[in-house]
Amino acid sequence: MALPSPWHLSDPRHVIEESGQAYVFQVQRPGDNGLYALKRLKNQKRADRFDREIGVMRTLAEQGIAAVPPVIENGRDERGRPFFVMPWYSEGSLENLIERGGLRQQYIAGVTMLLAVVDGLASVHDAGWAHRDLKPANILLEKQSPLLADLGLTMSVEAATEDRLTGSNEAVGSRLYIAPENESGFNEEQDQRPADFYAFAKVAWTALVGEAPPAREGQLDPGRRLVDTLSLNEFADLDELFQLLLRPDPRARLQQWGVVTAALSELADSLGGDGRPLEELEPTQARARRAAERYGASPRAYTARLERERLENQNRRHGELRGAVRIGIGTYTDRYEELRSATQDTVQITVAQGHPPLRELLKFEVLQAAGIPDAPSRGLAASLGDGADVVVIAGIGPPPPPPMYLAGYVYIDAQGDSVWLIRLPLLSVGAEVRLLDGLRERFAEIQGPLALESELVVQRAEDFGRRLGFDGLGLAAEYLEHLADDRDLLDSLTWVGGRN
Repeated sequence: MALPSPWHLSDPRHVIEESGQAYVFQVQRPGDNGLYALKRLKNQKRADRFDREIGVMRTLAEQGIAAVPPVIENGRDERGRPFFVMPWYSEGSLENLIERGGLRQQYIAGVTMLLAVVDGLASVHDAGWAHRDLKPANILLEKQSPLLADLGLTMSVEAATEDRLTGSNEAVGSRLYIAPENESGFNEEQDQRPADFYAFAKVAWTALVGEAPPAREGQLDPGRRLVDTLSLNEFADLDELFQLLLRPDPRARLQQWGVVTAALSELADSLGGDGRPLEELEPTQARARRAAERYGASPRAYTARLERERLENQNRRHGELRGAVRIGIGTYTDRYEELRSATQDTVQITVAQGHPPLRELLKFEVLQAAGIPDAPSRGLAASLGDGADVVVIAGIGPPPPPPMYLAGYVYIDAQGDSVWLIRLPLLSVGAEVRLLDGLRERFAEIQGPLALESELVVQRAEDFGRRLGFDGLGLAAEYLEHLADDRDLLDSLTWVGGRN
């Protein structure tokens, strides 16, 4: 079989190997005793992808990334088929090592190997690339050090859409290691690096267990977790890490290699491996510092940071929506001042913030029937909906009539995914707040659940505020009419259908 000059088979008896899209020959060249792998494309329709693999390998080498094999030579053979030459790695791949049982019950060695894979992936990601086809067969070994190979699907994070060579309906990655978002093709606008985190969790499970991983997130199931499969409680934290790495939604998936490194390093220590060196501190200080550093980089701390970021985002979004509501109400501020002046300052008609808190109103059937989640009773999210933007209508005495509120709430549920816009007409009687049927039917409004991050929700909040301001004028008109007619404001019939 003719090979590009000056390359020739190192041993004519050597069996030609095949990868997914190429033939691989063990070759040598005159005057050089070294062994090399010559990889030649099988399917000419994949020539662009093959050329990309060569280009990516050369680019990463130029960027100083040592985690990929170097390209010794590349070109076209006499029939125009692309090829490239790289070193021959006699230890084969991580898949070969696993199949030979080389890591069976060698947990420290397995974790050490995975730490090196993480270092390689982190360097590739930091350089702005996603591998997209991570699996044991694509991790070559040189003196037990892993190299990331088969880079035909590797893609720059900033690659333009027209440069991408995988069809939008073509699955990206290998069946057992592919991330859910790529099973039906990839999103051209989506960063593909999260898919590598997903695949790494599958690779890690395979390396430690010694068999192919379950489909999708099956390794999280009881009986398939590491603590169950290996019967070692030391792997409980790694199972917890897998839960973060295997989240189906790439936006919620762990995407910090530092957290992965910390979890693997702590596991190595617990299994009897070498710990990380500490600065010269007093023993108690050193122990405290190590505990703080480990916890700070642990999956549990990562989850806590995500929760903090989620709550900060909720507060930010809540402020934006409250601001939009106030802009809407503000359209009618001058009208309220005119009404107050017309009453000779005997009725206060104004816009205020704060009272009454929503958590005191969840007892009302109208809210329960609308499915408003009772989040304020479940913790920190209570502040994201308690405060109201209120049209206040209050006469003076003696005796003073009960004040009326048309209260508008922007309420974010405890999960932080949805927002509700709630408007309630309320009468205040001492410490009690009442929602009268005649008022509820005409002045209550509930919108939701709405997508919190929707581009349209801010406009809807402003429109909600504008209606709140406008209907506040109507409610003030009825209130003043009923006062003028000396009607009982606490009687629901007073408010049925407006003024009788």
